[in-house]
Amino acid sequence: VALSEGATAPVIFAGCSFAGTPKSVVHGHNPSFLSFYHCDFGTWWNTCFDLTDSTFLAVSPTFRTGEDKATLGKNAFGLLYGAEGNEDSAELLFAVSPEDAQPSAFQKISALSAASRVFPSEIVNGLDYGMSQEAANNSEALKKAVEAALLKKAILFIPEGNYDFTEAILLPKNLHLMGVGHTGTYKTTFTFHSATNGAGSMIRLEEGASLDNLEIVQAWNGSDLYAVASSASNLVLRNLSIRCAQGISLDGGKKIVVEQVNLQVSTLGISLQKAEASLRRITLTDPAATA
Repeated sequence: VALSEGATAPVIFAGCSFAGTPKSVVHGHNPSFLSFYHCDFGTWWNTCFDLTDSTFLAVSPTFRTGEDKATLGKNAFGLLYGAEGNEDSAELLFAVSPEDAQPSAFQKISALSAASRVFPSEIVNGLDYGMSQEAANNSEALKKAVEAALLKKAILFIPEGNYDFTEAILLPKNLHLMGVGHTGTYKTTFTFHSATNGAGSMIRLEEGASLDNLEIVQAWNGSDLYAVASSASNLVLRNLSIRCAQGISLDGGKKIVVEQVNLQVSTLGISLQKAEASLRRITLTDPAATA
């Protein structure tokens, strides 16, 4: 698979089996986001991923040889969740050239067959702190996961599933919350049945926070709250689906990136009063919405 340099849209592989021995199975030097859900990386004896400026997420991948490698170039970033390997797969090596080496990318990951989660850098899994699809309100469990992620300076990862909330969420300074996506079978959905103490939104971001790969749903009638709001700077909102009365408010913030966001709203799509923001691939699917 070769992605052109200008590719920016998300690329999703689900339930795929890749056989053969190509030199590089997925090759891309672009800012695209690649997702692999329950894919089998069969009989490879060469590089699995060769990426620069890309982000990848592999959910429950299977590796079958001891020579599989993920080569991360400059600014590449990846997450492996629930990786599995057979008895031939002793380790998976993330390799970068010395001039491109970054602490988050350069790490050998051993014993994939015994690992429940592996990652080039540390992550915190929300399920380990009590988040559950059966819970009527995941607010307290998410707060505990947020605290753990901040303490460890880790990404907060929420696996696929629908998580209910009755309280608003605060993403503190520099926190990065990442789901698995918002389309198809594999997606992470936050459903809000109310949002007490929301201060105008269901999710509020502080300075430097990031929110990726998530569906946000408002499950009650009302138009007074935004799905996501902030007046802070250095924010990243990427690969989101928002089904709420109001979408996003980022008034006054600077150095903001909003990419690949699908808005299904009945009143206001995006508010950017006195803000400095880069917007790419924003979709408004309700004709009554404005942005």
